[in-house]
Amino acid sequence: MNLNNMFSYNKTANKSQKRKNNISFGCRVLSMVQSGIKPNHLQDEQKLRMDFLVNDEDSLKNQSPVRCKKNGDSNSSYDYEDLYGLREIGNKDGWGIYSYNQPQTWPQGFKNKLEAQKDNLFTEKSKQTIAQNPKIIMAHIRAASPKCQKVDTNYNHPFTYKSWTFMHNGFVPGAFSFNTQLKVNWEFNNLLGDKPKSTTDSESSFYYFLGKLQKNYNTIDSSKIGKENLKKTFAQTINDLIKESPKTFREVKPDLLGGIKGCIHTSPSCNFVVTDGNMLMAYRKGPDLYLGVKNFEKDQKEYIISSEKIAKDDKSIKWLKIPQNHMLYFEKNQKGLMEPELTPLAKYYEKEMI
Repeated sequence: MNLNNMFSYNKTANKSQKRKNNISFGCRVLSMVQSGIKPNHLQDEQKLRMDFLVNDEDSLKNQSPVRCKKNGDSNSSYDYEDLYGLREIGNKDGWGIYSYNQPQTWPQGFKNKLEAQKDNLFTEKSKQTIAQNPKIIMAHIRAASPKCQKVDTNYNHPFTYKSWTFMHNGFVPGAFSFNTQLKVNWEFNNLLGDKPKSTTDSESSFYYFLGKLQKNYNTIDSSKIGKENLKKTFAQTINDLIKESPKTFREVKPDLLGGIKGCIHTSPSCNFVVTDGNMLMAYRKGPDLYLGVKNFEKDQKEYIISSEKIAKDDKSIKWLKIPQNHMLYFEKNQKGLMEPELTPLAKYYEKEMI
């Protein structure tokens, strides 16, 4: 599906499938992909990136504190974050920014365990990163999950291994299963010569994906593996982790709705973004995940993958809410420009994932 069709599809879907409740919780991810930006628009692009990371009222930095207001107006319905009490947690457990700076092929970056909004280093490192004119930026603010509450830079996203960078919004308990951990810490550790430095579901998911690449193709070099094989392995990783995830239930926070009791079935939520600097893949299951595009001139674009819409007043940025169980794949076209392709995970499996 080409980009124009993608955005027209979303416009139609919004009219017929508009929901009262936003399912958006946990960590926040932000990735920005440069495509054909020339020197005459470099300053404009740098301003846009700084807005998304720091300056805009909805920037990644400003998504870190507790935000007590519900999504929308005061009469809007309560959503997942409200019922779980997650909105009272915020995304305060550290941050990370990594980038692919030309001509370097391995990611360069920085992490810190403080809340982004209260940490001057976040602004400083954002400026330094943008000044390098990177082709890809991967940025993340963390909300520690109940199973991984340790606040430490080893637990901060993005996670890196050689040329690869990975980040996650959500929680996928299948990453903790016996089968997954056995592969990650033994079989795939032997193949990769490395294993997770944290006990997070996110980093285990990352090494599971890399291990499958190494096992299946005897390399993790995306240029030698090819697009379809990369997408298939990414889909297999997601499918394996979800199949390994047990059914879990969480009690709703009762005081918001006058003492209501009950629980919500919490399906695995795995919004993944992974890149090696030459290609990038993103997948949505659970929380909101958006694809934005800012057109500067013909063939000069900035793509944004984000947990939330940012710079909402900028009408020149078009947004697509990525459909559930769909993946994006970015690679260079014949002109050498990065462009996205949208694929349902169902392409690789007979049964649609729920």
